[in-house]
Amino acid sequence: MKIALLMPSGQYASTPCVRSLAEELADAGIVVDVFTVKNRTLPSVDKIGNKIQNATSAPNIINYPIVQSGFWENIPVLMTGFFLWLFLKVRRGQYDLIIACGIRALILAGMINLFYKRPYIYNSLELYIQHEITSIKGNIGKKLEKYFNKRAEFTIIQDHIRSKILVEENGINSDSILLFPNSPRGGAVQKDPVEKEYLLNKYSLDPDTKLILYAGTIFAPWAMTPNLIRAAQDWPEHWKLLLHCRADTSTMRELEQFKAIDKASRVLFSTKPLDGAEYEKLVQGCDVGVSLYDGDLSDNIKYVGLSSGKLAQFLKYGLPIIVNNIPMWPELIAKYKCGAIVHQSQEIKGALDKIFKDYERCVENAEQFFDSVLKLDNYTQQLIKAISVLSR
Repeated sequence: MKIALLMPSGQYASTPCVRSLAEELADAGIVVDVFTVKNRTLPSVDKIGNKIQNATSAPNIINYPIVQSGFWENIPVLMTGFFLWLFLKVRRGQYDLIIACGIRALILAGMINLFYKRPYIYNSLELYIQHEITSIKGNIGKKLEKYFNKRAEFTIIQDHIRSKILVEENGINSDSILLFPNSPRGGAVQKDPVEKEYLLNKYSLDPDTKLILYAGTIFAPWAMTPNLIRAAQDWPEHWKLLLHCRADTSTMRELEQFKAIDKASRVLFSTKPLDGAEYEKLVQGCDVGVSLYDGDLSDNIKYVGLSSGKLAQFLKYGLPIIVNNIPMWPELIAKYKCGAIVHQSQEIKGALDKIFKDYERCVENAEQFFDSVLKLDNYTQQLIKAISVLSR
């Protein structure tokens, strides 16, 4: 079987649920061609080799010939060029199935289906909520998502809550949903202490320093980064907040604004994009992972659930996590006892105190959480079975 996986943005290498999906299918013996975009501000991978034990194959990465120069891509121009390029590529290739990752890819796959009758799957990466859309462009995009989602063979989404919302929004059958969290491959891994030593040396820190990692799109309004930096000003001197963004933030205006808030020198900055292996090392060098989401801005953020790639990555390496009070996470953290829920950023200091007092148990519980809820082995076979049926 041969699959064309579409990711018409520069975020393929930094989106675990897309990269993991491609690698899981390739490792199962399916030929996967990934059609994606290079972006100078983001990690870029031409050929990704599987690092999981006993892996046998890897997806083929096929990059759009025009490299994007900024994090905020010119979507209309990119989509037009990408479609024309893809239209020729898919016509020449013998693909049994298309997997469309994100709404941009869904529209492209739907158009190709209209011309070539190629079946496709929608891998939903974001929730587009009708009552939150106010622009003409947004409404057109939503109508196209509904239309092409209904024509998809089935839909992949990260968890049951997001599944229910998508079913209601797009009028699709709940039986056509398959779950696949935004998670890295493999099982939970014990941290390598060498990585902590590396970070301590890099930032000239004392051996007793505690590193609290906040990663992802740190400059997005929903990320609440300024709130976290302000809260960190009251932390003990040997607690440091490490901010890392998947994009190159070295010249971004927001970086200087963040530095201006840090009067007590509690914040460290990792400003360069890291590939998958480099980012995993960064996570292993830290002690706790924290992630705040302003759910008032949109339901996509409020119901982030298992689409949070940063939380999955933290848990994989046994980092206890701190999350603000958004749906799903209070129940999960209470069940697995691997961190804390806070209602406001000022509560993080107390949450960290409790975690550090029972740190080893929290680490073990974080690893158990990952293997029970986020390990892709729990989901992949069902997905491969459904894809195999389509090829008959």
